[in-house]
Amino acid sequence: MKNKCEYIELCRFVGAIIILCHHSYTLMDRTIFLGGWAFVEFYFILTGYYTTSHFVKKMEKHKVEYDEMFFYVKSKIKKLYPYAVGGVLFSFLNVITKCSENDRGVASFSLIYNLLLLKGSDIANSSYTYDPPLWYITHLILFLPLIIILMVKNEKIYKYFLCWFIPIMLYALCMDYMKKIAIWEGGIFQCFRGIAGLTVGSALFYMTRYYKEKDDFPKMLFRIASVIGFIGFIFITVFFRNGGIDISAEIIAYLIIVMFFTLMNDENYIKNKHIYSICIHLGELALPIYCIHYPIQDWIQRLFPLNGYWLKLGMSIVWSVMISELMLLVCKKWGEQKRIVQKETTL
Repeated sequence: MKNKCEYIELCRFVGAIIILCHHSYTLMDRTIFLGGWAFVEFYFILTGYYTTSHFVKKMEKHKVEYDEMFFYVKSKIKKLYPYAVGGVLFSFLNVITKCSENDRGVASFSLIYNLLLLKGSDIANSSYTYDPPLWYITHLILFLPLIIILMVKNEKIYKYFLCWFIPIMLYALCMDYMKKIAIWEGGIFQCFRGIAGLTVGSALFYMTRYYKEKDDFPKMLFRIASVIGFIGFIFITVFFRNGGIDISAEIIAYLIIVMFFTLMNDENYIKNKHIYSICIHLGELALPIYCIHYPIQDWIQRLFPLNGYWLKLGMSIVWSVMISELMLLVCKKWGEQKRIVQKETTL
């Protein structure tokens, strides 16, 4: 098992649940969880941070070639894609079983674009969008390779200029467009959002590394600040009142500050192995929950339209966690079987 930080893995899981709750507008009109979109920024920043950490360590040992970059992106896609496919298929089954005979051909044809994750990029505009939250996965696949190339092939320019200038420029463009509030519609604004989040993660890596090397920062104080800040961030995402789809400059700025304190404490400090294992497992569930919760909520709304909001929300959380557990188990077993076959072929 990789040396993961149990606190950050727990934050991943909480983020997936908050995003699920944010999308509960598919169940019924609600006045809470309107700011849950902000946890997508959390995931972008976290991905940018760990990607930068990975390649900086590689570059300190040897020159990184394109094949290493390709292998890293390929491993990311292999990890993400099975869960994304699961989400698309869950949504497709819901649509195909309730649409008219005339629409089934279009619904089936739209499945191709959705399985290729093109719908989230606006490259293809199919008639049906299956599992809209997968735009996050699409933008990771699109922009992470470009950022890695910039980071590796232009290390100093990226470190001292681009990873700071790019997010400031992109967020500023969005804020200026909406006069302080930027509505993240599809297309160019989601592209800005993905690139900015990933590069903020890089900037936070360089910043936290600088302070960690001094080794004189108050670790306990930073841990307390990160926990209090994260709880405050949850409170904002639950009770934020600004239309639900609006991006506020203040929320983005607050998240970046919270992420700084959180990433300053990315070392393991829980000694209990059982608690550690639980936190790591919850972190592993975050990705499948993110990928499948939206179609599960559509199914719940279809099957139980007259039930109350809180009952349907509770059902969507339970079903998402249970199905994610099953998907995680299948993917792990499939990966283990594949490694056994590879070992047998090399002998």
